[in-house]
Amino acid sequence: MTEWRLPPEALAAVASNLEQSEQWAALLRHFEYSSWFGLVVILVPDRYIANACHGVLKEQLERQGAALLTLPVNSPQELEQLPTSLLTLEHAPARGVVWIEAAIPETLHDYGRWRRAWMRAAAGLNQVRNALRERYRCTLVFVGAPWLQELLREIAPDLWSVRTTVVTVGGEAPSTVEVGAEKWIEATEPGWQDPDRAPDPDFALRQAAQLDGVDGERRALLLTRAGEGFAARGRREEALDAIDEAARIYRQLAAERADAFRPNLAGSLNSLSDRLSELGRREDALAAATEAVDLYRQLAAERPDAFRPYLAMSLNNVAIGLSDLGRREEALAAATEAVDLYRQLAADRPDAFRPDLAMSLNNLSAMLSALGRREEALAAATEAVDLYRQLAADRPDAFRPDLARSLGVLGQTLSGLDRHTDAADRFEEAIRLIGPFFLRVPMAFAALNAGLAQEYIGALEASSRQPDLELLLPIMQVFEKLKSERQEEEE
Repeated sequence: MTEWRLPPEALAAVASNLEQSEQWAALLRHFEYSSWFGLVVILVPDRYIANACHGVLKEQLERQGAALLTLPVNSPQELEQLPTSLLTLEHAPARGVVWIEAAIPETLHDYGRWRRAWMRAAAGLNQVRNALRERYRCTLVFVGAPWLQELLREIAPDLWSVRTTVVTVGGEAPSTVEVGAEKWIEATEPGWQDPDRAPDPDFALRQAAQLDGVDGERRALLLTRAGEGFAARGRREEALDAIDEAARIYRQLAAERADAFRPNLAGSLNSLSDRLSELGRREDALAAATEAVDLYRQLAAERPDAFRPYLAMSLNNVAIGLSDLGRREEALAAATEAVDLYRQLAADRPDAFRPDLAMSLNNLSAMLSALGRREEALAAATEAVDLYRQLAADRPDAFRPDLARSLGVLGQTLSGLDRHTDAADRFEEAIRLIGPFFLRVPMAFAALNAGLAQEYIGALEASSRQPDLELLLPIMQVFEKLKSERQEEEE
């Protein structure tokens, strides 16, 4: 198990600033006097800072005579079982904290799996909120990356409504306390202030520069964070430079300690492929993605349970890269292998891998359509929709957006078969599903909703039907509002 430890001087800086923070002191007072259920969310950049906060809080609670019980979360599967784990946990402290941490930044190669796990956990926790309040007379502390706040608010609104506070550590807002050239702590409600939920790339670069020649692993992680932050801001060349340097460091580390760093190298190569693709360097992007597949294939041969999911994910990336270069038969082969892997994984662990199987089936459908094999494409898209229907029936908030996307793929496949009436019905269903999410968080679902609406209108025209204006009008009003806001910002 990885030890997420900062260098001693950085750890001391975090501890010092936490102890001097008024907001952290207020949080400690809550722990000191609270003898009832509480929910605290701590947002941190990564597991290094989470570990530092854990150590500081443990010492401070011990001085109060209170306990800190850590509920281990070492895999996405363990995170998905969080509602059950909490309801069956024995010996929760009568006064103190139950600590649950899975702080996965968006820069990590397995971020998608962890995010889906948090979504499923949040949906389950929302359903058992009252049971948790009855069971616990202490504080539950959820520790995650900054994106966790919005996820909990949207997917677990009932649970979110009973939170005690949100504390953000590692921000760069004006209220932060400086240590040398770095800023480590902000503790405030409502939390993360970056509207894009992306890392600050310049800050990450400054942190990385301080570790040059000192801590290669930590430096590579910070460079990866910087690359993702640059990419989110459209600074593509800088994003590529940062990710390229991170991959170079991981390559050196993997040459020295292959067992420890080959997974990191493979993950950074996937990120590098994304950055190269954004700059139109498709051949280079495919080369990086192919190298990642080769690495994951080696790792999966040695440890299939751990790395077959990553191999399947990387095969999907390669399939897309091959398709972009017009190498459609090779793309189909890669997509088919990914589906076969996910089908095996889902047979063994359906709760964990049915979403991945559904996603890869949509990808396979697109590859089959590109080769004119439309009936086979329809079968794959239909299977994906059926899987997402099952998932959305159990956890609607977590999987309805995925079901809407999958219905869009099915609708496109039906249009390709000139079944325009059926296609319009699928697009309409998708728009109705995504509507509540779009109205709550427009920017997160704007692209999907716009694409579905365009496909819906096209399918209706092809089938000589009129659109449902009652369905489209609220969407059009939101888009007009977004357009006006963008024009005001440009002025």
